[in-house]
Amino acid sequence: MSTQTSVSKQVSTLVMALAIGAALLAACGGGNRAEAPAPAPVPVAATVPSVTPDSAPIEKSMPPVSPSPPASPLSSVDRILASMDWANIAFNSPPRLNLKETAQVQLLLSLRKTIDELRTEITAAGEREGAKVKVSNRMQARLSGVDFQIIAVTDEEQAVGATDTVEWKWEIKPLAAGRHSLHLTLTALFSVDGAATRRAVRTFDKTIQVEVSAGQLASDFFGKNWQWLWAAILLPIAGWLWKRWKGRRGAAEKSE
Repeated sequence: MSTQTSVSKQVSTLVMALAIGAALLAACGGGNRAEAPAPAPVPVAATVPSVTPDSAPIEKSMPPVSPSPPASPLSSVDRILASMDWANIAFNSPPRLNLKETAQVQLLLSLRKTIDELRTEITAAGEREGAKVKVSNRMQARLSGVDFQIIAVTDEEQAVGATDTVEWKWEIKPLAAGRHSLHLTLTALFSVDGAATRRAVRTFDKTIQVEVSAGQLASDFFGKNWQWLWAAILLPIAGWLWKRWKGRRGAAEKSE
């Protein structure tokens, strides 16, 4: 009995000791302990792939750049022609002329006036025509025709401005009867790389009927053939008249 009583006392003492220890821990704040910080992550070294001759990147070679071709000397001419202004022109063309008649051809050019306005300013006789042409600051107008005597009244080469009207005039006289052609050519004058040059921009071809009267035909015939006419016609007539006059004179002398 005494032994059991002793064991019970020891167990009771141990339980009390545990209870007291738990109470002391609670009083010391054991429940408010801070949590330990999490461990910092360990850096992992980056893995550098090894480069082998087979796995090395292939560099693409660029195609060679060919040098630009030199500028053609024709390009400067193209630029000049493209920069030319447009102008209106009007001119007259006599449809018929007498062989002995002298006529006048008149040409007007303007960058401001219309074709109809220029037509009304033509004073020379004949049909009035108009057109649009490209012009430079210097222009040449030339009238030609192998069957005409042509005299330029104004200079064939003239300066062209933006406001004033430019005028050309010619006097023409036919040299033979029939249908003959006249050619009116407009030429632009300019400089290419310091050298003076020209470019025909427009040509107008007109046909004129040259007529001859009967009196003019007879006069022209006798004027060109008087030598053989004198020998073939006038001399025999003169001889016949001489003989007749001489016969009348002889008869008159016998009667006396």
